[in-house]
Amino acid sequence: MLQGVLYKANVVFFEALIQVAAIKLGKAQKDALQSEFAALSTPMKIIPGTSSRGNVNGLPASVLFLPGKRLTDEAFRWAPANLMDLRIIGNDINAQAIVTPRSLYVSYPGFTLSQLEYPASCVIACKIDGETFFIRRSLLNGTLPWEDLHLHTRKNLSAIILAIKGLAKKQSSGAVVEGLMKKDASGIETALGALVERQERAHENERYVSYLRYVSVVKKGSFADKYPNVPWSSKEIEEKERTPGAGTYLPDGQSWRVN
Repeated sequence: MLQGVLYKANVVFFEALIQVAAIKLGKAQKDALQSEFAALSTPMKIIPGTSSRGNVNGLPASVLFLPGKRLTDEAFRWAPANLMDLRIIGNDINAQAIVTPRSLYVSYPGFTLSQLEYPASCVIACKIDGETFFIRRSLLNGTLPWEDLHLHTRKNLSAIILAIKGLAKKQSSGAVVEGLMKKDASGIETALGALVERQERAHENERYVSYLRYVSVVKKGSFADKYPNVPWSSKEIEEKERTPGAGTYLPDGQSWRVN
């Protein structure tokens, strides 16, 4: 079973890598990379996807919630920088994103955050729909720390989230995929997250954002808060106890363009 999970995770990574290659290097390099991976493993399937917003292939949207370092190239800061231990891939492997030359186009719920009143090195506390949530730094697989981000100086922070414990919805196949059917955040207990910064430009209901870090989201008082897999450090506890800033919940169906 573990081999199957790791294989699926590696497929996610290589699909992302191949889609980036298709844009940055061209079709010939994309085909060569795909052939090389196929020779090393079971043949993979590139998920076809086109859109009026872009004309390149799609890939599993959960690539956004993989821990680890990212590329530094503009428009590809969401993309994994190297092959790593990709076991945490979320439950919606079938959800698709669209890769465009300028961004990754996804649809997920999220939080918008007011500007922080204090420097945050590991935890952001926010109050949303009467609940307190902790956006927690992760150092999994070489995910970079926060110190160089100077988060308290940024005015438009948001978190794109994938709930892993909370309200669930079922696909037509019967597989359970975590989702949010309410219009508030009350059903969320734990989530994978992507900390992003909103850009000034906007188009209809889409949010243009820059990827910052992979994070986790935990509701105060939840099981994951009381009994975390990785115990809260003294510094994290200190930052958890600060007065939470205001936030707003963006329900499922929110569109994001992530670069």
